[in-house]
Amino acid sequence: MCVGVAIAGPLTPMGVSHASDHIPRRKNRRAGQRVVIPGQAAFSVNLAGMVRRFGAKAAIRLLSSARVRRGERVYSLTGFVQTKSLFVHIPKAAGVSVAQALYGNLGYGHRPMSVYQDIFRDEALKHIFTFTFVRNPWDRVYSAYRFLKAGGWPEYDADYAETFLKECDSFEQFVLEILPRPEAREKLHFRSSLYYLRARDGGMYPFDFIGRYETFREDFEKVRKYVNPHARLTHLNKTRATRKQGYRDVYTNEMIDMVESIYGDSIRELGYSFDGFSNTMPGLAKRKAMTQGFRPCVI
Repeated sequence: MCVGVAIAGPLTPMGVSHASDHIPRRKNRRAGQRVVIPGQAAFSVNLAGMVRRFGAKAAIRLLSSARVRRGERVYSLTGFVQTKSLFVHIPKAAGVSVAQALYGNLGYGHRPMSVYQDIFRDEALKHIFTFTFVRNPWDRVYSAYRFLKAGGWPEYDADYAETFLKECDSFEQFVLEILPRPEAREKLHFRSSLYYLRARDGGMYPFDFIGRYETFREDFEKVRKYVNPHARLTHLNKTRATRKQGYRDVYTNEMIDMVESIYGDSIRELGYSFDGFSNTMPGLAKRKAMTQGFRPCVI
């Protein structure tokens, strides 16, 4: 079992195609720049499905050399295509650090595996190294609350803070009075981890590797050799407020029971308990072996 935290190292383009492998270039009228879609992307992705889901312009930008910028944050699928890997980013599980270290950008953000099944062809996914990192649900809820209470990413999180956190005086009040409300859990930070791990058919997707936040550096090393051996970790997107207490210190028995009643499926299937985790993930026992069909990348 495995997990992580990251520094930004330059992305080493493993398997990057040469100019002759590119499809014809298109002019980006708005930016006045050339947009290049790598040839390997054309064979990996389900372009028609992407256009239906995101629209033609968004699909091209996500697959091209013109990355999608939102402020200082860069989103792109090119790192996934170049390294033949796919990272499903569950919020508040060190994912920003992982993505920046391995890909030099934020990948495609907090998208569930079912969305990536629409993006990538089924045959291509058989040859893509799929991985994610999970975190103890009690700890993750506390981290998300603190992150949003401290301001989060203002352009995305201001509405949630205004609606649900403005009148919230304590973490205890949030857990007992606000978190049980379904609309409060529509925020990506409070969605169940299983929401991100499920396949289109509703079952658990057979990931090649699932790391744990609790053993992050050890698990990140196992991923790094497959994806980008030159990556180095740094801790990014760290909550600004000073953390004076661990999550175990802030829960009452009533709060512990409330989180378990809401996230029970994730707790059981990912092998967590309030105090720790087991060495198995019952809900994911059928996933592929980490080394099955893959070899460490060699530059």
